[in-house]
Amino acid sequence: MNCTLLCVLLKYSRRIIVCEKSPERIRFVREYYSDALVTEPEVCRDFALHHSDRGRADAALEAAGAVDTLHLPWECVRPKVVVTAVAFYDRPQTLLLADMYGKNLTFCIGGMDGCDCARSDRARSTPCRSLRTAFH
Repeated sequence: MNCTLLCVLLKYSRRIIVCEKSPERIRFVREYYSDALVTEPEVCRDFALHHSDRGRADAALEAAGAVDTLHLPWECVRPKVVVTAVAFYDRPQTLLLADMYGKNLTFCIGGMDGCDCARSDRARSTPCRSLRTAFH
């Protein structure tokens, strides 16, 4: 979480909303990133809508990697933005394209979760290249 928040702060100078369910991580964000707003997953969509200048977020990062966590970021963003998944997934994620119709989003999914290189000898010495997929 710390690395992700530092990268977000370097790229975006405006409002940052962190959606987190762990009380320890919520406490960490509030202590070390006092400018970031924190909410829980159950109310994240409404919270993001209320605290975003354009009614929805300008970008979203998904870092949880849990079952069905990829849906929340694209529900919280406005059309024509980037949703980035930086999480590692241990099972397939489903994107409901019919529900996403009209959003015109770009999904960036990268790292070793995008390939099967964990079994490869190269995985120890060569990082996996990012997979970038655009849905238009």
